[in-house]
Amino acid sequence: MARFLFVSSIHSNLFFRLGLIETLRQSGYEVTAAAAFDGGETRLKPRGIRCLPLSRLQRGGMNPLAELACVRELARLYQRERPHLVFHYTIKPVIYGSLAAALTGVPSLSTVTGAGYAFMRDGLLQHLVRRLYRLALRFPQAVFFQNPDDRDFFLRAGLVRESQVRTVPGSGVNLDNYAPDLEAEKSRDQGGKMVFLFMGRLLWDKGIGELAEAAAMVRRHFPQAEVWVLGRTDPDNPAAVPEGQIRQWEREGRFTWLGWMQDVRPLISQSDVVVLPSYREGIPRSLLEAMAMGKPIITTDGVGCREVIEDGKNGFMVPVKDAEALAAAMRKMIDLGEKKRREMGLYGRRKAEQEFDERLVIQAYLREIDRILAAEGQAAKS
Repeated sequence: MARFLFVSSIHSNLFFRLGLIETLRQSGYEVTAAAAFDGGETRLKPRGIRCLPLSRLQRGGMNPLAELACVRELARLYQRERPHLVFHYTIKPVIYGSLAAALTGVPSLSTVTGAGYAFMRDGLLQHLVRRLYRLALRFPQAVFFQNPDDRDFFLRAGLVRESQVRTVPGSGVNLDNYAPDLEAEKSRDQGGKMVFLFMGRLLWDKGIGELAEAAAMVRRHFPQAEVWVLGRTDPDNPAAVPEGQIRQWEREGRFTWLGWMQDVRPLISQSDVVVLPSYREGIPRSLLEAMAMGKPIITTDGVGCREVIEDGKNGFMVPVKDAEALAAAMRKMIDLGEKKRREMGLYGRRKAEQEFDERLVIQAYLREIDRILAAEGQAAKS
């Protein structure tokens, strides 16, 4: 039986790969997950997925000794587990995992889930990260990108070879799990209010500052409008918004902070519009879930975000870092009325079915897995 190892910074990230993991297990493969324990492992273990801790994989910081310790930890893990193929997700596993796999002779496959912080600024750290990418990405058998902008940037910068490159529409969305909840829609009593929902980590790069500004503008003219923020703080991220700032905005009445919950579907059902004014994404999962559930969206023309929006059809697109344009789009959504918003949501659902079905993503990975295993002389179920 072929053995696969999925590696990410935290186990919660691997829950977004659950469709692929379950498909592989149902096909007879043995799948193990390795990441820092963050609570996400409690959602994977009940499904029979073995979860291993990574103690040296620190998401923040670039201490050379700590980073070398991370490579050693991964190399020892690969030597011990001897997987037939290892899957790397998020920046440090992609870089250090690819190096560790090369050192131990283990075939690997990397997924760039978004260029993120390393490519939104220009400084010494970002220059170092790009050099590390160029070194590490020589080794994976394939590198998956979630949008054409990131793919083209990596190719132009010489960080990856064209023969390695594959492109998928993000992680996709499970259209059975995320579907319009007609009963919830019928029973919903909003009392005349209009709910805008933000879902994501509380980072400046997610546009949470612009959302706070826009919310204040909108609520001055439409006090019945409510903005719900669903997300957790991420203090290890250089772009993290301090919790004190979030609570100050909440005290000022700009939005309601709901913390975080695992199952976001009830909140999507209760909302009218889902908003993500992010600067850059791979493909924004929160917007795919909203579209699949028939909700109109507002997002930016930033990398990754523009892939999911057709301006005026399934929502509205605004410039990056433009709070006034965001507020105008929110007011426009209010003025549209419920019928037009519902039409936008249904268009978004069809778009999700045609372009972002999780099964499309899974099939792309399965084709690559078959190719790699064949090249390594490993039969699929040996």
